[in-house]
Amino acid sequence: YGINIAHDQTDAPATKRPPSEDEAGLALIRSVRNKFKWSTLLRRKLLATGLKRMTAENVVGPSAKLLASTRSTRFNEMEYHLPVESGLDVFREVVSYIEAKRRDVFFPIEVRKTAADEGWLSPFQNAPRISIAVHTAAEDSYDWLFDGIEPIFKAAGGRPHWGKLHSLGHNDFLALYPDFQKFIGLRKQLDPDGVFMTPAIARYWEEGQ
Repeated sequence: YGINIAHDQTDAPATKRPPSEDEAGLALIRSVRNKFKWSTLLRRKLLATGLKRMTAENVVGPSAKLLASTRSTRFNEMEYHLPVESGLDVFREVVSYIEAKRRDVFFPIEVRKTAADEGWLSPFQNAPRISIAVHTAAEDSYDWLFDGIEPIFKAAGGRPHWGKLHSLGHNDFLALYPDFQKFIGLRKQLDPDGVFMTPAIARYWEEGQ
């Protein structure tokens, strides 16, 4: 089951955005998980019943306002960007893994498609990609994202979200980004003394990492 969000350009006048129900919906899904974690089938039926009560929303406004949302529920997240031709197969494999081994997960999986661009470090360089994001509550362990989900993403040639959980380093990015070496050269030229280098990003930019 899923919820679809579509974005279209329009010249229509802006409309009032309804109050967000995301947090309330997430709390409900967590409650269902806590009460019926022993039965994936029952949880699916309850979710299907809830989704049938939802009505479509059509809102007009600047994307910066409509796409931003308040997130009071803390979480950890892993997101990879996959080739279009394999993206949906990867999604099915991720769902199968979670249903088989991580029935405690209650966060929805986010899936979207983004057009190609030319940025050297853009995950969408040279081709459109399908992005898949998997979440886990902040208080829960997220080791399984590295042990179970990331191998699926990596096997399909996925590129990780730069600001979210992943284990990749310099040598991995050399293989994933055609112009990665160009960026490394430019970075050294603009910051020869490593003023803007930190231990966290050194694993990306420095050889042997």
